[in-house]
Amino acid sequence: SWFNTAFSFQQVASNAEFLGEAVVPAQLTPERASAAAGIGVVDAKSFDSVVAAADRFTLAFVRSIVTQAFTPAKELVRGWSVAVGETYLERHGLSDVDSSFALHGVHHEKAKQTLKPHATKVVYTACREPAMPFPIITCCIACPDDGTDATSLFLPMEWTPLYVGVPTLPSVCPPSVPLGGVLVEPIGACSTPPSAVSSAWAQAHKRCALRPRGTAAHAHEDEAEERGEGLLAYHPHVAATHVEEVAVAVRRVTPLVEVAGMSSAFGAMGSNSTRTCLWRKAGNPSLSLWGYALRGGDFGCCDAARYDNLAIYPQLRRGVRALLICFASAETPNDAETFAAKVPYLAAYFGCVPKESAFESPNGALQGDGWNAFCRVFEREGYEAIVNQLIQSAASGGAAYARARLLVVPNTFQGVNHAYEVDTLWLLNEGRDEWSADLPADSKKLVDSYTQIDSFPHTANLQAKSKGKHRPELMSAYLSNLATWNVVKIEKEIRNLIESAKIE
Repeated sequence: SWFNTAFSFQQVASNAEFLGEAVVPAQLTPERASAAAGIGVVDAKSFDSVVAAADRFTLAFVRSIVTQAFTPAKELVRGWSVAVGETYLERHGLSDVDSSFALHGVHHEKAKQTLKPHATKVVYTACREPAMPFPIITCCIACPDDGTDATSLFLPMEWTPLYVGVPTLPSVCPPSVPLGGVLVEPIGACSTPPSAVSSAWAQAHKRCALRPRGTAAHAHEDEAEERGEGLLAYHPHVAATHVEEVAVAVRRVTPLVEVAGMSSAFGAMGSNSTRTCLWRKAGNPSLSLWGYALRGGDFGCCDAARYDNLAIYPQLRRGVRALLICFASAETPNDAETFAAKVPYLAAYFGCVPKESAFESPNGALQGDGWNAFCRVFEREGYEAIVNQLIQSAASGGAAYARARLLVVPNTFQGVNHAYEVDTLWLLNEGRDEWSADLPADSKKLVDSYTQIDSFPHTANLQAKSKGKHRPELMSAYLSNLATWNVVKIEKEIRNLIESAKIE
C-alpha cells in the first residue's frame, strides 16, 4: 500500500523517475545499485530510494509515540501513520496530516470546494496522468468481541479516491459492527449517520440486485448510468443501487497518510481495539463509521494482511477477468501442504489453511476452518495446482510462476458476490541463483552475504541484520532488480494474459 499510494498520488516525479532505471543484472555493480537506492543523491525520486532508507521507520515511530504520550487526550495523534508518512511518503510530498484526497478532475475540484471551511491544507490528486494506477487501499476494522461470534475478528474495508466503504453485506456483518451497504466520498468517511434520508433509501436496499451489463431489458438503466443518474458500475455487473446526497456530520477529515498507515498497521492486529486508551497510546487509528441502517460507532482500523495480503478481493468484487499477482514470501515452496502451513494467507484464498493453524489476537482467535470460511474465493483444487507450478518452474532455473484459470467462489463476507472464471498469473520473487550468476563479482559477493546473514531474498529490510561492509542499504536495490528480472523472464506470459483479457 505504501508503494501504490505514492505511485498513484505523487506529483514530484515522472513515472520513469519514480520507478527507477531498469538495469540488467550483468551491469548491476555496487555503484549502480547505490545510485538506484538514492544513496548520496539529494533529490532522489525513485521509490527504491525510499525503501533503502526505511530503517529510520522505527525511530520515527518511537518519536511519534513519545510525542503523543504528552498530548492531551482530546488531541488526535496518529502515531503509526505519522511514522509511515515520514518514512515512506514524505519524499514524494504526501505526508501532510492536514490533507484529504480525490480523483483527478471534477472530483478533485468538488473536494477542494467542500473542504474550504475545514483546516485542510491540501487535497492530494490521484491519477493525474493516464499511466498512473487507480489506487484501491485495503484495511480491516478490528471487530470488538461481543460474545456472539468469536471468529469475526476483522471486517474488510476499501478506500479509493472516489469512495470508501465496507464491502461485506450488512446481513453478514457481526452485530457489534453494523456497517456495510454504503459507499461514502473520502472526505466524509469519518462521520456520523445522516439524520434524514429519502423514502427511496430503504427501498433501494430491498431491490438491490446484480445483473449483466448491456442487457436489452435494462437499456434505460445503462443510459442513466452514462449520465451519472443513480447507478454504480462494477464491470461486468452493475448493482442497481440507490445514490443519494445526504448531510453527514464529518467528525474529522481523514488524511491520505492515515489511510496508508491503517492499511499497514500490523501491530494493531495484536492490540485490543476495545481498550481505547491503550489502542490510542499505541498509535493505532480509529474512525467513526456507519452503515445502511444508519447506525454506527467508533471502530479501530488495522492491516488487512490476515484476510487479503495480496489485495485480490477488490478485483474480484469488480469482476476483473485477468489477474497478475506478484508476491514475495519468507518461504520457498517445497510442497503444497507445508507451504499452506507456513504461508497461510495464500492458502486461505483457496480454503486450504490447515485446521491446526490459528491466528490469535486480543480480540479473539481465528482457527483454520474459520479462516478458510471468511477468506475462500477460489476452488480448493486450484491451490495445489498453483503451488506445484511454482515449484516446477523454480526447479527449472527460471522464474517461479504459475498460470491457471480459476473459478471464483462467491464470498459475501468479502463482498465477492458472483461466480465467474478468472485468468490468473502468479509470480513469486525467487530465482536468486540464476539471477545472481550474472551479477558482477562485487555485487555477487554482497548478495551472497545477504543470503548468508538475512536469507536473501526471504527478508524484510526493516529486519536486516547485515552491517558494515555488507551494506544493508543496498539490499532494496538488489531485491528490486531480482523482481524486475523475474518479470522480464515471464514477459511472454504477461503479454499473453493481457491479450487474452482483451479478447474476452
